[in-house]
Amino acid sequence: MISGKAFLCRLNCLIVLLCILGGCPGLDLTNPNKPYKGPYTTGFNELSEKNPLLAQELGKLPEINDGQEFKR
Repeated sequence: MISGKAFLCRLNCLIVLLCILGGCPGLDLTNPNKPYKGPYTTGFNELSEKNPLLAQELGKLPEINDGQEFKR
C-alpha cells in the first residue's frame, strides 16, 4: 500500500513539474518588435523632437506599428 502512494506522489510531482516547464516563456525564442517604418502623426513628431529615445521606444509598440494614430 505504501508503494502505491509513493508512485502516485511521484507521478503527481512529475505532472506538476512538466506543467511548470511547459509554461516557461524562456523555452520559446522571441524576437523584439521593430520600430515603425511608416509616417508618424503630428503629435508623434512633436514628441520625437523633445525626446527621441522615448519616441524610438514607443515606435516599437504594436499599436504604433499597426498604424493607429498617436493621441496625447
